[in-house]
Order: sequence, then C-alpha cells, then structure tokens
Amino acid sequence: MSFIHSQHLSFSMERSHQKHSFSTSAEKKSPIKGIILAVVSIICSSSMLPCVNMYKGVSVSMIGVWRNQLSCIYCIPITWYLIKRLPKIDKRVFTWATVAEIVAAATLFCTASALFLMSSRYTLYSHTMVLANSGGVFLIIISIFRLLPVNRFEIMGTIVVVGGIISLINDSQSTKAEGGTNILLGDTLALLSMPCYTMAYFFNARAIQKLPSLVVFHCFSVVQLILFLLYVLIFSNISMGVLLSTDPVNGLLGWSDPQCFLLSTLLVGPVCGVIGLGCYVFLLDFFPPHIVNGMFLMEPFTGQLIGCILGQDGWPTAFTYIGATFVTLGLGLTIVGNINKDSPEEDNLKVDLEVELSENSLL
Repeated sequence: MSFIHSQHLSFSMERSHQKHSFSTSAEKKSPIKGIILAVVSIICSSSMLPCVNMYKGVSVSMIGVWRNQLSCIYCIPITWYLIKRLPKIDKRVFTWATVAEIVAAATLFCTASALFLMSSRYTLYSHTMVLANSGGVFLIIISIFRLLPVNRFEIMGTIVVVGGIISLINDSQSTKAEGGTNILLGDTLALLSMPCYTMAYFFNARAIQKLPSLVVFHCFSVVQLILFLLYVLIFSNISMGVLLSTDPVNGLLGWSDPQCFLLSTLLVGPVCGVIGLGCYVFLLDFFPPHIVNGMFLMEPFTGQLIGCILGQDGWPTAFTYIGATFVTLGLGLTIVGNINKDSPEEDNLKVDLEVELSENSLL
C-alpha cells in the first residue's frame, strides 16, 4: 500500500504541495528519473505483501513492530538530511492539532494494516490490494449520501467498481498456494481496511500541509511503532524473556535473527517500509497526484504476479481477472472525474489551518 493513495484527498494535496515552502517542487525534475522511480515504486509497493508473508509463523502485530522499527531506522538519516536542507520551520506548525492528526492517522493506519495483512493470508493478493485501495469510491458514496456534488465520471466509476467487487467476492475457485484459503473472509477483511485507510489518508493529508512530507512519514512510523508495541505488550501471551529477545517468531528484535536478517534489512525495511509506504510522497516530486494514482492502479496486477511467481498464491480464475479489471477501470474513471473538480472544502480547510497555526502552537 502506498503511503498516500486516495485520489479524492490527493488533489487538495497537490495545491498545498505547490504552495508549501517546505515541500520540494516538481519543477525542473528529470522525467527519466521520475519514470525510473515510478517503476521502482510500483514494484516495491506491489512486493509488500509477498515480502512480509515470507516470515513464517509471525503474527500480524509482530510484523507491524518489525516493519516500523526498520522504517524508523532507515528514515533517520533521510529525515536528518532533508531537515538540514530545509529552511527554518515556523514554530507555529507544531500544534496540538498537528499532533492529533498524526496520531489519528497512525492509529487508523495500524488498524488498516492489520486487516490488510490478515486479508492477504486468506485471499489472493490481487483481491486484497484492489479492495483495500478502493477508498475513493467509499468517499464518493459518502458524498452521494451527503448530497454533495458528484460528476458523471465518479458515478460511472463507482458503478463499475461495485460490479468488479461483486465479481471478486464470487470467485470461490481461486486458492492460496500455501493453504488457508477463505476468499469471502479475506475479501471482507480487505473491505474493512478500506475506510480505515481512507480516513488515515485524510488526517495524513492535513498534517502534510503543515510539515514536510517525509518528516510526517517519519513521525507517522514512530507512532505506529509505539501502537504496535503497546498491542503486543498488552495482548500477547508471550513471556517477557522471549519478547525482549531476537527470537525469529516472537521477539521484538526478531528481525535481527540470522535467519530473518537479510529478509528484514534488504526487503522489509527499505521495500515494505520506506519505499513501499512512502513511494507516493516521493513520486509527488515528479508527477501530479492524478498521474501517480493512475500509476498505482497497476499495483494489484503486479502484486498478484509476484505472489504467484514466489509460490504464495495460486493463479486467479476468470472472476478475479474480470473483477480486478472492472475495479481498476472504475477507479480510473473516478480519477478522471477528479482531475478538474474544484472542491469548496479546500478553502475551508485553508482557513482552519490558518486558525490552528495562529492559536494552537505548542512552542
């Protein structure tokens, strides 16, 4: 999953990305570098599920602890380098509201990530990725119920996506190569992760309007790590001696065990952590958000191919191909519908941000 992957939120971010003095500009960026980064980012984002599922017998919560530990470690030099190159940050951006937004985003993202990983253990990777990434449709449906303006492309896209989801859920023949197949359960978990991801992106988008993107990403990873740690400490039945060790299944530092070390440091840390979760942020330096969203529509197909090659998933049946194609086309239509759509809520958001910066400073 990409770090910011909701087309309805990304267009307000595009404007803030252009205005914010801390964000890097997409001007004068090499298109060749952007294309190379796009290919690498899509492969890394698509590889997230196959990589983390290489851990055998490790719980979803422990994978969350390991991945966020590694993300924080890898982000330290990157964040330090970027902060040194940035102009002095205005103290007013460090508000209680900003802290609350980052904590809310991290909490929702933790919940979504757990559902996302659990889903991938019961259904095909393409099902998990397609359903979890359909948050734009969730927002369109909310807009319809709130009687907010929705254009024809969004309505058409939503209908196509719903049809694709029905096709996916009706695929009862596809199987996981490693067993434990339950398509309906896995698809349900992926659908439950969708609104959590969508709300996480909303809070994250607000924070990024006030702080540099990668600084927010680092803070986001730290908060996630704390939340996953608390969950493991409170709810796991693992003895403290094993928990505070490098045990490759139940240890908080299990990623550093020799049998997990290369997988953790070469794939899970950089691929599933920094690049896999931050790739959307990186690509915004080269392309506008609607182009980036279009690129990531390839993620389910690439992820499914990688999973099949690694022997983790069986090859999908016709229902999955049809459903994934319909969902992808439908999401593409919703992106088209948003390209030139003006949102009156952006002006209200700008006013709210100005009030927060002037009245709620922590420093």
